[in-house]
Amino acid sequence: MWTIVEMKQNISTSAPVEVLEFDEGPDSVHDLKMNWPSPSHLDITYRGDPPITFQAIKAFGKDVTVEKLPQN
Repeated sequence: MWTIVEMKQNISTSAPVEVLEFDEGPDSVHDLKMNWPSPSHLDITYRGDPPITFQAIKAFGKDVTVEKLPQN
């Protein structure tokens, strides 16, 4: 089982682009949140211990950051 985050430009007819993928296996993603602190930066946060199998640092000219938050 996977969790995938994709980004799509709303002004384009192009397909979405994958920016993050977790291979959940026995672990799972919790509290996945996406925030745009600026028009050029997507910030993704999550809790859990799944391995990240793919992480983009830039898509469509936008920076992408991923942060694992501590467990509650």
